[in-house]
Amino acid sequence: MMELKLNFGVPAGATVDEISAVLDRVQDALCDIDRYDIIFGAAITPRKMHFVMGEDDDGAYPSLDNFLADVRTALHAAGFGTAGWEELSAELSGTVPLGLVSA
Repeated sequence: MMELKLNFGVPAGATVDEISAVLDRVQDALCDIDRYDIIFGAAITPRKMHFVMGEDDDGAYPSLDNFLADVRTALHAAGFGTAGWEELSAELSGTVPLGLVSA
């Protein structure tokens, strides 16, 4: 399972209905790009979004880069900016040195 948790900001004075409508646009945008496999949830207070993607029918996971790119596309389509995303993406896509315990 891959999951991504994000905090989000809203303009001062935004109503709950306005925030809810924007969050609905995130879900709609995921559907527009055929990413029905990404489960999206959000909380207005605190301002958090949660994206989860499990394995596909073959037990494999799509690439992390595709997952992040599609989430970012949906956020842009809903009107969110993603300044600093490259740093997040680089951190999540980093390499981890592994040591072989025994052969």
